[in-house]
Amino acid sequence: MPNLTYSQSYLGDNVINRCFYTHNYDRYMGPWFQIFFRWTEPHLLVSCCLVILLLLPLIFLIRPNDSYLKISRLYNVSRLSVLTFFHRVVYIYLVFCPIAFLINQQPPCYKAGSNVGSFKKLSYFPSAKFASLSITVLYFSSLIFSSRIKWNIIFMVFLIFSAVNHILCGELSVAQSIVTFSLSYLIHFYAQRVPFWVLHVENIVLPLIFISLFVLERDRFFGNDEALGRSISSLSLWIADFYMLGRYHCTRAGFVSVGRPIDLEWETDSKSSAYFSILSSEEEEVFTGNLKNDLSDSIVSMFLYLLGLFIRHYVSGPIKSSASGLI
Repeated sequence: MPNLTYSQSYLGDNVINRCFYTHNYDRYMGPWFQIFFRWTEPHLLVSCCLVILLLLPLIFLIRPNDSYLKISRLYNVSRLSVLTFFHRVVYIYLVFCPIAFLINQQPPCYKAGSNVGSFKKLSYFPSAKFASLSITVLYFSSLIFSSRIKWNIIFMVFLIFSAVNHILCGELSVAQSIVTFSLSYLIHFYAQRVPFWVLHVENIVLPLIFISLFVLERDRFFGNDEALGRSISSLSLWIADFYMLGRYHCTRAGFVSVGRPIDLEWETDSKSSAYFSILSSEEEEVFTGNLKNDLSDSIVSMFLYLLGLFIRHYVSGPIKSSASGLI
């Protein structure tokens, strides 16, 4: 009888593709990293964003009357930051998942003598779970520690160790981890620097590409419940993202102006002279009305998300966590 815990290379025997699975590491150290991965799974991130977007207007509706101007600026920076991050998470659904489905490359490891074939068959490349962690860490490290090199270095070291964790747990090869992180960083770098109006263009172009790719692979797509379920979630999240970003910019037209997402870094840096210098000329009555509009928009978006989950559950069965994360 072959030893079923013995892993062999599935993609190749060279250094960048071979299996580096280490049983003792996966058993004793791997679970500690899973704590961070659970908190950065796409499914949980979008849920947290929607809850925060629902609570923010409620919190700011109850405010002291003597600090309206500062509160107005603080609220607009906070909501726009969460909306921007929510848009980043949607990249996981509209960029990483379609690429992973089309490439359909398995992890580097499989169990010798196992009929299952792949080591963790629900892991795909690029890894949505590792990409989600990378995008989250990159965004919040730039938002909170934009001018603190020491903290940015610490976060980069943490991401490197996270990649090593995936490699030693048999989920990614060296090449897969490098490409996944590189793609995550490129998306972060790009998304930080484009004007906000480009986000609306993305919300038109990305779904068209998403639909076109799956039409080309429709036979394989409709035979895969996992891919079908994620597509339903992608559609509901795209509609929610499109709706909230559009509504925010329509209600703030002429009152609030931020050039690019990277400009939010200066707004949240307490040491910057530009702290809360976001252009905001809302009258107090207009601001109160916008808070109520944001509250209703958040409720609509939450409904769209929950509706997507209900349809997904009805069409493809219970939503289960896989080796590539709860997506």
